Amino acid sequence: MEALSDPETRWSAVEALGRIGDLRAAPALSQLLQDPAPEVRIEVIQALSHFQHPQMLDFVRNVAKSDPSRAVRARAFEITLEMAARQQTPLADAEQLKQQALAAKSAAGEPKLNALLVATRNNGASDFHLAVGQPPVIRLAADLVRAQGEPFTAEQTEALVRELWVDPEDRVLGLGVRRPDDSMEHLACRGVVLACSGFGGNAAMVRDWLPEMRDAVFAGHVGNDGSAIAWGRALGAQLADLGGYQGHGSWAVPHGVLVTWALMMEGGIQINALGKRFHDERVGYSEASVQVLAQQSGIAWNVLDDRLLALGRTFPDVVAAERAGAVRCAHDAAALAGIVGCDVATLAGTLRGTGLRAPYHAIKVTGALFHTQGGLAIDAGCRVQRADGTTMPNLLAAGGAARGVSGNAVWGYLSGNGLLSAVAGGFIAANTAEDWFR
Repeated sequence: MEALSDPETRWSAVEALGRIGDLRAAPALSQLLQDPAPEVRIEVIQALSHFQHPQMLDFVRNVAKSDPSRAVRARAFEITLEMAARQQTPLADAEQLKQQALAAKSAAGEPKLNALLVATRNNGASDFHLAVGQPPVIRLAADLVRAQGEPFTAEQTEALVRELWVDPEDRVLGLGVRRPDDSMEHLACRGVVLACSGFGGNAAMVRDWLPEMRDAVFAGHVGNDGSAIAWGRALGAQLADLGGYQGHGSWAVPHGVLVTWALMMEGGIQINALGKRFHDERVGYSEASVQVLAQQSGIAWNVLDDRLLALGRTFPDVVAAERAGAVRCAHDAAALAGIVGCDVATLAGTLRGTGLRAPYHAIKVTGALFHTQGGLAIDAGCRVQRADGTTMPNLLAAGGAARGVSGNAVWGYLSGNGLLSAVAGGFIAANTAEDWFR
């Protein structure tokens, strides 16, 4: 109970008391509903919802009606519905309560993004996604769930940071933000986390640091423009592992569809324009991108049989590729050679001993670059490091903007490394920032 008065331990104490559900803690928790921070009040009503007492439903319902914060009212309304469902208690005023919560949300003036961040956290979601003209989407466990709320406009979501303002000690003081109407806004800040992806969409950087991928299709988002690296270089930051990246050797052309590498691991093969295998497909799909691009015109063919195609049809990407016309059928080796444009005898020799049986299925592919794995050098707290190893005063980097865990070459990439850097790096950076602002 004493921990409730300590700002350092308050969050954990509220959560713990909610799990225990001891009614003797209710009065102390209720007092925290006067806390000025909406986040604390949301945590309190979540804790109170676990208390087994008939009056708790009415208590939380009153918060949904009267709290000054739109975020708190909205969450209190959601918890009221959850409690009523658990207790099998009908809510005659549910629609009225909902309207009151919505009215508070539109009148309170709290930043919409802040309310969404609070709601994401308090729903136990790991992340949220915004798109113009659509309500936000949150990720609960492995599922993407559309959240309640008004759609976001272009003005709200398409603000791009184009400037960092720093003092002589490299402390970031503010940001320059460009809006869709080409106007600039300048915002003061206490710290910055660079989480603006890698440089795969910047052709010049790819040519300089990933020359073997200079002709690769870029299958990532155009927002991977290397902004973080450009800002870091301007500030004298150290760069690390710029040769690391995720490639993929099975990008269907001209359809622009990924074809899962699971088919190669289960016995499929890749052949070039001569009808010959040119690498060990079991090594991995990232390394395969370099091998495929080294073939004539950067083209190869995935060769499958009926068994593998049946397996492929359990993967959405293969289904999409087949619908797009990327999968071509050949009843025998001669027909397959006609599709590839190679010598029949050479191809027949290649197929011998592979275990593949006619009819065959061929998919024309090239090598693609998905995302880079190198970036700004960081310490264990995701603080950006200078060339001499010292850290910037209030600049952090995570995800594709920072050095990852794949090393300095394509062979260092393992499935999930990019997600690992984003999720774990984001978590570490957030904790470092929290320590700054506490």
